[in-house]
Amino acid sequence: MADPFLAQRLGPFLAPSKSPWENLLQRFKNIGPRTMENIAASAEMLGAAPQRSVMHQSKVPEPAFYDSARTVGRNIAGLLGIGSAVPAGLLQALVEDPISEQLQLEADLSEGQAEMAAMAATGLIPLGATTKAGKLSKLKRVKSGESKGQYVGGPRGLDSPQKLGAMLKDYKQLVQLGIEGRYFYDDSSNFFLAATGGNVPEATKLARSSAVYSQRMGVDPNLGHAIKAHYEAALGNKITAGGFPATQRPTVQEIYKGGDPDLGPKRGPYSKNLQVAWEPGLSDKPVNDIWQGRAMGYTDPAGEPWSSGFSPTQHEFMNAVTNERVTPKLNEEKLGGYDDWDNLKTQAASWSGEQLDTGYIKPGEEGYNYSTFEPKYRGLLTRETMPGSTTGHLQEMLSDPIVRRDFHEEMMEILIDPTSGKDKIARGFHLLTPDDPFQARGFYVNPDGQVEMNPAYHVPFLAGRKKVDRKYGKMTTVDPATEALVRAAEGTYSQVTAQNMYGFNYVMAQDAKTLPQVTSALVDMGRPPTDTELIDVYQRMSKVWGDMAIPSPHDIGFNILYFGPPKHLKKDKAGRYQGSKFASEAGKIIDDFSKNTLKQKVGVQYAQSKTGFDQTDWSTDRYGMGYVQSADIGRRPKLRQAYDDVVPEIAAKINALENRFAPKHGLTVNKDIQKMREALARGGMKGLEKLIKTGTLPVTLVATFMYELRFGTSEPEQT
Repeated sequence: MADPFLAQRLGPFLAPSKSPWENLLQRFKNIGPRTMENIAASAEMLGAAPQRSVMHQSKVPEPAFYDSARTVGRNIAGLLGIGSAVPAGLLQALVEDPISEQLQLEADLSEGQAEMAAMAATGLIPLGATTKAGKLSKLKRVKSGESKGQYVGGPRGLDSPQKLGAMLKDYKQLVQLGIEGRYFYDDSSNFFLAATGGNVPEATKLARSSAVYSQRMGVDPNLGHAIKAHYEAALGNKITAGGFPATQRPTVQEIYKGGDPDLGPKRGPYSKNLQVAWEPGLSDKPVNDIWQGRAMGYTDPAGEPWSSGFSPTQHEFMNAVTNERVTPKLNEEKLGGYDDWDNLKTQAASWSGEQLDTGYIKPGEEGYNYSTFEPKYRGLLTRETMPGSTTGHLQEMLSDPIVRRDFHEEMMEILIDPTSGKDKIARGFHLLTPDDPFQARGFYVNPDGQVEMNPAYHVPFLAGRKKVDRKYGKMTTVDPATEALVRAAEGTYSQVTAQNMYGFNYVMAQDAKTLPQVTSALVDMGRPPTDTELIDVYQRMSKVWGDMAIPSPHDIGFNILYFGPPKHLKKDKAGRYQGSKFASEAGKIIDDFSKNTLKQKVGVQYAQSKTGFDQTDWSTDRYGMGYVQSADIGRRPKLRQAYDDVVPEIAAKINALENRFAPKHGLTVNKDIQKMREALARGGMKGLEKLIKTGTLPVTLVATFMYELRFGTSEPEQT
């Protein structure tokens, strides 16, 4: 529908394509609108001066007539502006480009209608009194030759204002279609910041490496590579993560060494936009990837969807269109009920809309971002605070659940960072922890065969993955860098809190129970299990698997974690493995438990999982050195540095808590454990080494430990 008043509010942005005389005539037509704008702006100054905002009010006493003088001054300026509106409008109109082409674009008018609208606007000055002209930069056009009229940098065949208007209309429809994806950068950026515990330098490196891996890669595998690279860097290893090693790995390596490599016109803005949660000023350009290009109508010479990079002029065109032609319109119209559109939200929504429109994603997936795929990479560290049964330390608490609970709560105040809400030791070893720790119950069978149920908590962490060749074909497992950091963090925790053992688990993927690699089962009871129920199911499990499996409780039931190797049930005639022995045995246990103990049906999901644990006997390993040795903390500089950074404060605070708590409740203290913590509080790993050298340990144990700290293996036997 034609809008004769549009000339009053739209500024020119198209290069002139008419003769000089025609352009001069058009400029004369613009005198009226420009004159009216000047009159309207000057008229706003007439009347009483508006009240000054608090932030601009002077703290120095002012004369009583000050505001009156302001009013008089404004009125004089307004009258002078109105008096000079005609010559000023004449000057503006003669130096700017014509507006009729803008009318063709924005009002969807033909050339003739646009000319008439421009002339009508010139004569209808009073009706446009409240409007102002927008100021837009030019979109250059080819002025001669076969491509005359083509917008420089624009899609092939975009050679008229009408086509440009049609393209913008289509683009807006894609934004509307993908509107649920508008917060992609905000949500992803907040996810990176949360995963690093609010550590901005770490979050920045994670975001930048994710941008590197985004090249021709979906968000899911992109995240997997970024996690793996983060852990390799935390260990000081060479970066091996990445789908295009020749280009990606050196760039990520440079990022983690503190460098600032140029990521190019696509990945550069993407990197900056992923940092919007802590550096909003960086996000000044949209990401012009193939999906943004396709949304704007770019095709290859054969007319197929665009699948290449973009030239600088193409980037310039897309930036101008997004920033100046689309985003302001979305805010003006409050598309979707929002008036906070920016170039990030616009591009993210169009990206989702284009993928949805072409069937690349399904309805409901428009709002996916990096955090969406976090569950796929999530593992759990299970922590108890009650010292292990072999320590002889504070063991009287086992008979008093109230005292155990109080001790656990005070320990949590020491172990959890009050600012970030994250586990100090997990973050100290640079594990990515997307969510805060949550309370749980520890299930442990002590050396006497008794089940211990103690207050505990879970620490979610992100794990890198890798494919390995196994008996049953390609299988997913935790990558070596992830496992090294997990074992270092858990070994450190178990030493400083005097645990008999630690365990972690990571469910790789949900599988059909017929697959041989299945090694875990999630049992959904619809509620947490009681201690009695857990002991009941454990007794059933131990008859089949001995100590090779445990039930791990959670909010809706429990997981059965099997520590043994996966086994198949049979081979078919073609030699293919079929069925899971674990799933078959677990199914019978679960059926019996649900029928005879719960007397209700339960849901079961099977999956391949990676589990790990380590343990020590404090009656012989008096300072918990076994944990340090098995995690190779002393020999690896990055692990040793992390250990020294996080352990001393925690060790000192736990000793202070126990020195207050033990006398109050009549608890026995193991002096060796407290000596170990005192040494750690004074000097970290060096303090522990000094304690071992000067303590009362047997000479053979001291020699073995010191050799392992230096070389990482036990000293060879002499023959």
